[in-house]
Amino acid sequence: MAIRKRRTSPAKTPAKSQAYDEDSIKFQEGLNGIRANPSMYLGALGNPMVFRMVKEAVDNVYDEFAAGRNTGAEIIVNPKDNSYIIADYAQGIPVGLKQTEHEGKVSAMTLILTKVHAGGKFDDTAYKTSSGTHGVGIAAVNAASSVMEVWTKREKVWYVQTFKKGVADAKVKKLGTRAPAAFKNFDLAEKTISKYGTIVRFIPDQTVVSEDAARGSRKVAEDKLTVAKLELGTAGSWLRDLAMLNPGFHITYTCVGKGSKKFVNTKGLDWLVLNRIKEAEAQAVSRKPFMYEDEDLSCAITWTDQADDHLFTSYVNSSPTVEHGTHVEGFRSALQKAIKPHLTDRDKKAKFTVHDLMIGACGVLNFKMNSAQYSSQVKDKLVSKVAKDVETKLEESLFEWFKDNPRIAKNIIKKATTANNARESLKKVMKSMTEVRKKSRGVLPENLTEAPNVKPDQREIYIVEGDSAGGTAKNARNSNQEILKMSGKPANALNISLDKLLNSQAVLNIIISLGIDPGSLDIQADSPKFSSDKLRCQRVYLLSDPDPDGAHINVLLLCFFFRLLPDFIKEGRLYCVEGKLYSALYKGKLYSGDTFDECYSSMPQTEEAKKAITRIKGWGEVNPDMLDPIAFDPDTRLVRQISWNDDPAKIAYFRNIAAESAAEKRKLLGLKESRPALEEA
Repeated sequence: MAIRKRRTSPAKTPAKSQAYDEDSIKFQEGLNGIRANPSMYLGALGNPMVFRMVKEAVDNVYDEFAAGRNTGAEIIVNPKDNSYIIADYAQGIPVGLKQTEHEGKVSAMTLILTKVHAGGKFDDTAYKTSSGTHGVGIAAVNAASSVMEVWTKREKVWYVQTFKKGVADAKVKKLGTRAPAAFKNFDLAEKTISKYGTIVRFIPDQTVVSEDAARGSRKVAEDKLTVAKLELGTAGSWLRDLAMLNPGFHITYTCVGKGSKKFVNTKGLDWLVLNRIKEAEAQAVSRKPFMYEDEDLSCAITWTDQADDHLFTSYVNSSPTVEHGTHVEGFRSALQKAIKPHLTDRDKKAKFTVHDLMIGACGVLNFKMNSAQYSSQVKDKLVSKVAKDVETKLEESLFEWFKDNPRIAKNIIKKATTANNARESLKKVMKSMTEVRKKSRGVLPENLTEAPNVKPDQREIYIVEGDSAGGTAKNARNSNQEILKMSGKPANALNISLDKLLNSQAVLNIIISLGIDPGSLDIQADSPKFSSDKLRCQRVYLLSDPDPDGAHINVLLLCFFFRLLPDFIKEGRLYCVEGKLYSALYKGKLYSGDTFDECYSSMPQTEEAKKAITRIKGWGEVNPDMLDPIAFDPDTRLVRQISWNDDPAKIAYFRNIAAESAAEKRKLLGLKESRPALEEA
């Protein structure tokens, strides 16, 4: 979850009418449509988009491996110029001319890199299975790059073509049989250049991929854009998994100036599962995972003491499907049937779901198929009708595994039954909440200072720590701002069952103050969440004291929004007031800093100014006229906007840190592993 500093202003009322005529109609030629709306093709802006760009290029390399024309991949990151090189040992990209409808004859390589829906993956002629499906990925990467250079070798002859912002600089150029001079600067792993087939180098265009480049947002100068780059750890984990899923696929991962790592599967998928358990410091019910492998399906899974299934990942053609899809539905169905013989009569009365059976699951599922169809271009969820195929493959094998490991089956059933009992308890809580809301409709919590006669799209709510700070905030606020006082630390939403969480008075106060509809919580969902529609506020600001204890309270509040109101974060409506330990209101101007010297260095260098500096132990100790410019004045307040990150590795990291995982704390502190690390694959 990324945090970004920005200034905010109250929402403006939209104009009553706007002109709509011929001049309003815009059209985009070439790849400009992708540049105008890259998220549709490459996911979330910022670092996740750069990861997706690298992944799209690597997917093409993997597809050549799956087709039997390639043995490995090289990924080279150069932090100095934020450039990325993806190389393979395949047969190269076709460069011959293709007849087009409107442009005459064009090189096949140019078509692949500049046209949407151009490529060889629409049938199984060239690829039996492929991660790419729609002929969009590499063209989208080109569109989002300030520069892209592509070298390819066909029949021992090298060719090159260069692009700027998705537009070809010139036609494909024939270079000859010698290695291009540019390769000397690329930190390639193989000394014999003749081994390479295609080498792609690109630099992301920050005006397209930066998190500050969102369409419709205020303009940010190009030199002030937050630089989007590849998160090395996230990419490394993914590349390691990619190698583990594909025996014989060699991957070299290089960061210029920091060295290289090589990944290759020499141990099997069971190593990957056991290593995940080790990294999470989880306890496995069995250290001998269920294993299944054939030409189309690979599966390795076991169960642990974890409270959910975040250690289980699924893939289609080795491409991560973070939202799973029909292949996982097939696995769950096979699991449900295979475990049925181990149910007692009492178990059968418990109405647990197939999702409950996945609690604690750790493992991987990789399904290979041709012409895979997804819910979006970013390929996060498979929608092809393959559930029955996967179920048929796995049901008998799972049945035999549980027959040999009845203790695992009983453990899974026990967890599922416990989850069902918690859900029944939650139903009672939700019923009680709904009844209370009906009886007291329009009645808000006593510890909420209201902003009456303000429209929801202009109302802001500040969640403040304690009565003293609440009193100061009440006197510093503007007319469209409400103050909700918190008494004590709220419960950690990631460390408590949902029924107990919703029984918390502090949480109920937040729900009622925001105007959340209790009926919008689907308790049968994998991850129940409230709807962010029709809330009585536009934004929420977390205003905790500017010290470590206050930061902890902010994290606990963030856990609530992360678990129960994630759409509120995704819509960019959650903020954290940036508090400084030292502040001074001197001659009508606010100065602040994390240290006394930092604060003083920004002020006029006088004794009078120096004496004005205050160490803020809590917001209750400052005057309203000082808190106003820090937190409430739209023209001066500096806040951190909490933004959502779809990267599963980042989400897992946040969950572990926020839930106070001992393993993650040790990593942050640089402490050694509590157990011997498994040997690298």
